[in-house]
Amino acid sequence: MALYGTQALDVEVRDQSPLHVAYIAYAPADGEPDFAAIQGCFRRVQAWLHESGRDPFFGQTVGVAYPEGGRMERYDCCVEVPADVQFGTDEIAIQNLPGGRYAVLKLAKDPRVIGPAIGRLYGEYLPGQGLVLDAARP
Repeated sequence: MALYGTQALDVEVRDQSPLHVAYIAYAPADGEPDFAAIQGCFRRVQAWLHESGRDPFFGQTVGVAYPEGGRMERYDCCVEVPADVQFGTDEIAIQNLPGGRYAVLKLAKDPRVIGPAIGRLYGEYLPGQGLVLDAARP
């Protein structure tokens, strides 16, 4: 756990296996994310899986942030699904997240802390650890 400011960030740098996920790509209109809306995206993916007869808690739940110039351009609300899930809906897509070494930020599901924590991950933790983003993967 790394301490920056007054709150600790729970970050683990680890090798991650590839993940097959269903997701909703959330794009904030002005670069300022609405984390209650993001939470709603995760819930809609989980509800779709449940309605499809799938276990919405089959695997990992992952948020993939796409920052640009200090602002969030997109945030993929991903829920791991079995490999046989190949098609989503108009809103829910399917993708494969590549494996590799990742800095994983573990967060409480509290919309009030998510934004500041993600900002600190990119603005403080990663540079402080000498880590850089890999443009080829999230």
